[in-house]
Amino acid sequence: MAKEEREWLKQELPKLVEKGFLHADQAKKIHDFYEQQKSQPAYSLGFILLGVTAALLVGSGIILVVANNWSDMGQSLRTLVSLLPLVSGLIIFGYAFLRQSHHLFWREPASGFLMLTLAASLGLIAQTHQIITDPSQFVLAWLFLSLPLLYLMQSSLCAVIYYWACMAWALQSGYHDAGVYWLLVLAGLPHLWWVWSKDTSLLRKNVLEWTLLTSTVFSWFAIVESDLPLFSMLGITMLLAVCFGTGQIMENRRSLLLTPFQLFPIGGLFVVLMVLTFDPDVSSIGWRYWFTGDTLPPRSALANGIMLLVLMLGWIYITVTEWSVVGSRTDAKWTERIILLYPLAVLLYLILQSSGQSTVALLLANALAAGTGVLFLREGIRENAIVSVNIGMLFILVLLVVRFFDEDWNLLIKGLVFIGLGLAFLAANILLYRRFQKEE
Repeated sequence: MAKEEREWLKQELPKLVEKGFLHADQAKKIHDFYEQQKSQPAYSLGFILLGVTAALLVGSGIILVVANNWSDMGQSLRTLVSLLPLVSGLIIFGYAFLRQSHHLFWREPASGFLMLTLAASLGLIAQTHQIITDPSQFVLAWLFLSLPLLYLMQSSLCAVIYYWACMAWALQSGYHDAGVYWLLVLAGLPHLWWVWSKDTSLLRKNVLEWTLLTSTVFSWFAIVESDLPLFSMLGITMLLAVCFGTGQIMENRRSLLLTPFQLFPIGGLFVVLMVLTFDPDVSSIGWRYWFTGDTLPPRSALANGIMLLVLMLGWIYITVTEWSVVGSRTDAKWTERIILLYPLAVLLYLILQSSGQSTVALLLANALAAGTGVLFLREGIRENAIVSVNIGMLFILVLLVVRFFDEDWNLLIKGLVFIGLGLAFLAANILLYRRFQKEE
């Protein structure tokens, strides 16, 4: 059990004893049991960073020494020297795999070091023999060769490097190999599933979640046709909504900050919504290009089309399931429902824009942004959740600032809207003040 979890348990046990759910001796036994777990290896970011830093420093020093004498070496000697980083990585990894696989300090740095030395040797060999001249081909070959390292010792450090390298490859190759990108993403998912289902370290889960989310979202715009609203607007909204719904299904965490699958999609969806409020040019949604693409190669267009279809089916399933679950709870949150319905709102927005109803579409986008902010603010105040309050305030304030300086909006309309919002906030402040007075 992580330190934060033990601290939380230490605070909760006296409450359970006070309410009669546990006897004092039972609470003491539970406390002692989990305190003993401290002796077990923990997933410490400090240990991992120290090990990786040491490996990088040694590897960088070796590369500098070799580079100083590289021009004086013949091809055979260069080939031999090119293999030295990989050999050193294999030796360290082999020792960790055979003798220290139960120690985290050895597992993660050894796996990460081997993955990096593999890249170094592959690059040197490719440069020496002119085998690979395209950087995207080099990264792709490295990814395929490095994939087993995610599973040999269940190295999450390798998974982090792997997914960021996938993103780098996607940004280099563009949408010409979209199908290969999705295969690479799927190939790394079993490791993430193992961590989510077996591992108890919240830090490890958070690092992997942030890595998967950021790399996939940034890669999305590199492998799809951003000129098609079907993918650039509706597609990214669908992806973020599915991620948010996945976060709802995952384990309950005490803070929104500890759940990247909720916090990141909320921020991403708000950015998409703000882009829509600037009246982007949407003459056509692009339905006819769903599986064929406009300028994409046929295989890439088909892969992206299948992925969008999978996202859409997943979104429908998650939305229907979560709405029924949320609706049956006494502590149901409207924010959960609204966020899951964002793809539907974006679809309606695109239909209105493509049919010439630009004003109605803009009003819809602005109303959705303001309404979501108000809901977060309301629920944050009601539950004393500072993160939800901050999210609500951020939604509203950013929208107000953007609209205040937006020259496309009539001054009279902006003035009336600002007055109305100001009166609404004043009324909310009065109601909250009266409520607090009654509670006192």
